[in-house]
Amino acid sequence: CTFTVKFILQSPTRHREGPTAVPSSDFKYEIWKPPKNQNLLFEIGYFPTVKNYSLSLRLEMKIFTGSLALAVYLQFCCAIEFRRLGQLIPPKLSIEELSPHVGISALTKTSKVGTAVFSQWLDHNDPGKGMFDMQYWWNAESWAGPGSPVVLFTPGETAATAYTGFLTNHTITGRLAQEIAGAVVIVEHRYWGNSSPYEDLTTKNLQYLTLNQSIMDFIHFAKTVQLPFDTDGSSNADKAPWIFSGGSYAGALAAWTSILEPDTFWAYHASSAPVEVIEDYWEYFTPVQQGMQKNCSSDISRVVDYLDDLLVHGNASEKYAIKQKFGMESLQHDDDFMSMLENGPWLWQSNTFTSGYSGFFKFCDAIENVEPGALETPDENGVGLEKALSGYASWSREILIPGYCQNFGYSDPLETACMDSYDPFNLIFTDYTVNNTGGRQWNWMLCNEPLFYWQDGSPKSRPSLVSRLINPQYWERQCSLFFPPEENYSYGSHYDLNQYTKGWDLTNTQRLIWTSGEFDPWKTSGMSSEFRPNGPFPGTKEQPLNVIPGGFHCSDLRGSDAENNEGVQAVVESILAQVKEWVAEYYTRQSLC
Repeated sequence: CTFTVKFILQSPTRHREGPTAVPSSDFKYEIWKPPKNQNLLFEIGYFPTVKNYSLSLRLEMKIFTGSLALAVYLQFCCAIEFRRLGQLIPPKLSIEELSPHVGISALTKTSKVGTAVFSQWLDHNDPGKGMFDMQYWWNAESWAGPGSPVVLFTPGETAATAYTGFLTNHTITGRLAQEIAGAVVIVEHRYWGNSSPYEDLTTKNLQYLTLNQSIMDFIHFAKTVQLPFDTDGSSNADKAPWIFSGGSYAGALAAWTSILEPDTFWAYHASSAPVEVIEDYWEYFTPVQQGMQKNCSSDISRVVDYLDDLLVHGNASEKYAIKQKFGMESLQHDDDFMSMLENGPWLWQSNTFTSGYSGFFKFCDAIENVEPGALETPDENGVGLEKALSGYASWSREILIPGYCQNFGYSDPLETACMDSYDPFNLIFTDYTVNNTGGRQWNWMLCNEPLFYWQDGSPKSRPSLVSRLINPQYWERQCSLFFPPEENYSYGSHYDLNQYTKGWDLTNTQRLIWTSGEFDPWKTSGMSSEFRPNGPFPGTKEQPLNVIPGGFHCSDLRGSDAENNEGVQAVVESILAQVKEWVAEYYTRQSLC
């Protein structure tokens, strides 16, 4: 939810820029000194259509004495759609979001841009099981003709309709296509959006959602698709250089493809790629602790330790009272209660270089009992247990709970039934539709491959943002509720996925660019992880590695981040130059054959 606002702060000596100790929130602002007696000017810009969000605008004027003559605070409130588990998807960007800003609404009307379906094998090991339609989108505006390159992008485990902006040069994929005179193609992942072989995602029907089948989808597509702008197949992967670009899980897909099926794509770009599968993934929150304000992290850890101790050693009435304080007295199980509080730290992953005063910073201000625009803020020691506990509870009642269960199909905005992970009739477990909001397909991959990535509390030797009542067993117990046995079908082969994909040892491949953000939670399962044996991978000539200073999740993918941060811009330019060099190398080799 974004808009632009200009506001004036008049002061004889100084002005405060933005709210409490953090950047501007969901708005960009400019400050200037107006002519005498000029009125305050507000220019409210683009309000996109956002599904499942409530929008409100609040203007507050406060008069102060002393050096600050007049201050105007503007807060744009957007109800947060919380999720279970930190997701492995890149930031969304659709053409519809871009068009009011950059005038590209005509882009979808040109014959060089469009969408189509590709007939994909259900089972690449047994073609006799038939095919299903996989949707894809293309932009051939930069394509130089037969034999020209193709940049393939997939958003991974989500419907691709929200990512059509990646066809444009407002993203790294569109920039790559321009740089190498190629086309950009977005391919939807099997079992999501309009690309599912089944409408009813039962345990039996999910058997073909595997890592291997997914990798083979992109291999088969690149080799055999008849692109509408290249009907004779002159730019298929056996005749032209294809670049596989992805972020988050899709970045890992690109990297895993480079080692498991190395003979189709010419080069790879893996942004924020979690290539090492980790079961007890407490390390997810380490970059969050490193990047956030120390006062907030200290107070969250105080609250977590206090609640854990109370829930382990307290009596029934004490437990009920504390759950009631947070608005969750209906939850019978202590781990469910503490799991819900994980939604606060998870908000960090949504930060970008343009998100400003995001949901995460609002969460921290709530814990610290600080209002936007406050003249005084807590030091690194925080406000202490009593105030932080009260602030966390208020945030839970006022921000987290209202509408949370509505995301999963419940009608009452204050319903808490969806928070009960022991209830087999919970709608999160029983919604088998493709467009379910409980993450059914992704949970299948977490349980079945298994990818794990269970985000939980830190060891007792380290401060924790999350309860230590949350452990791998808490999440794994839910697999049987998501996917009850059906006929002879179940989930989980529990083989060593890292042995199959090489995990952190994925160093013996070619033309693969790694990128991560310094404060990306998923960095700790990527090649830049401080927890990797022998330390972070330094990168090589064949595998350049970039860490964006102060960067977040997939910071290099969207142009808006590069426009607002020099570190991102430098990394993006290096990626473009490297891929351009590799593509030139492809054609040089071809000319010598």
